[in-house]
Amino acid sequence: MSYKEFIEQQREEYPVLNEIAEVLSSDEKKNILVYSHDDPDGVAAAAILVRYLERAGHDYQVELPHTFELETDRVKGLLKEKGDQYDAIFIMDKGTLTQYDELTEVIEPVVVIDHHYTAGEPEDCLLYNPDGACCTGLQSHMLVNLVDETSDLDDFLALVALRSDWTIMPLKGIIPDFVEPFYEEVKDEWQNLLKPIKSRPTWMEIDQREETLLLNQISELYFAVSGGGFQYFYGDRDEELAQLDATELCFDEMLALDGSESALKGLSTLEDMIALSDRSDLVERIFDYFKSDWEWSLELFESAFHYGQLGPVDLYLFTGEDTPLMPMVGSVKLGKISRQHDDKPTVMVMANNDSEGGGHFSFRAVGDKIHLGRIADILSNQLAEEYNAPDMITGGGHALAAEVKIFLEDIEMAIPVTRLIEHLNKLYELAQAVEAGELDEAELEEAIELGLSYLEEE
Repeated sequence: MSYKEFIEQQREEYPVLNEIAEVLSSDEKKNILVYSHDDPDGVAAAAILVRYLERAGHDYQVELPHTFELETDRVKGLLKEKGDQYDAIFIMDKGTLTQYDELTEVIEPVVVIDHHYTAGEPEDCLLYNPDGACCTGLQSHMLVNLVDETSDLDDFLALVALRSDWTIMPLKGIIPDFVEPFYEEVKDEWQNLLKPIKSRPTWMEIDQREETLLLNQISELYFAVSGGGFQYFYGDRDEELAQLDATELCFDEMLALDGSESALKGLSTLEDMIALSDRSDLVERIFDYFKSDWEWSLELFESAFHYGQLGPVDLYLFTGEDTPLMPMVGSVKLGKISRQHDDKPTVMVMANNDSEGGGHFSFRAVGDKIHLGRIADILSNQLAEEYNAPDMITGGGHALAAEVKIFLEDIEMAIPVTRLIEHLNKLYELAQAVEAGELDEAELEEAIELGLSYLEEE
């Protein structure tokens, strides 16, 4: 199936795409407000979309707030300040949340483009969250193809989004069915990014550390520059960096590649990529800070320990304070542990206390036997309700990777960590009960919804 045929198939399966295409149509000039996640996937998705909006003659405003879930009060405040100047709002890569329906009281349409697990869906928004492993960068690419032609730069940004969000793993030959039509169409044009090289490994080389891809290195670079959705910034040690928003810098860098498509296809090293930037000294400085923090965190993760067994899955736990780059370093440590145990399915649960207030839980997996997105969704919703802070405690993800971020400065982590351990212990008890044959069908369904997705295979 060709990529265009696949998009048409999606249009038939999800008729809402026709309504979204009407919103994007260039028949009438519009002013569109775009909110997107502050990780490389969300930033690339926004860049692909606004490149089209410019070509179509639409006005737009892009916001890249440093939370995963979009706080409805934030949007309402902006709309109140700006009046009724916007004709539509796009919420991209920021969860599929029922509270987004509240925004339809002040602006319509509200378009939600997302790929994360959800326990509920907004009913009044135009929602596109398809079945199948994908990322919002690719979804944005597909939306543009509904109304216009995409370019080589759009293809490049979609590849970066797919790799940085762990949707594709070309070095392992893992290309999900949903992504395959796009990937097969563009891969020959981007062989320089996709051929194995002996070079510095990135945080994406979990199963081995001998080879990498230039695509992996570029995706890691964008992660470092943007803060990766985790707000790993370096303004505390660099006065110039303290004066800028790193996520906006990443967005600007992506847009600045317009006209550099031939150079991108000729890249052979990461240094070549950095040299394309007019602010290469700034980009390189950020990346140097990133690499320095990486080495330090690798040492911290030697304290990760085996917590228990969830059916066929080994569960490891790491706790720390002010641990930089926690999810990525934890992923590499996770891969090492799995390799040491004959590639056994393994989960790493990470808990970090921020000494200046708040905290962060991160979940990573080798193998899809435990659905980490479900665990993060349940935990974040529980904590948000307990603290009555839905805008300050956010979380979500997918089967292999998920996060919970706590932005309350005056919180002590005793209760959040207790809730995390309670949930892990609940999963442990359910896994033990399954092995003993003590669960009925309804209880098995509950266990699956709580995260034990390996039971779906039984």
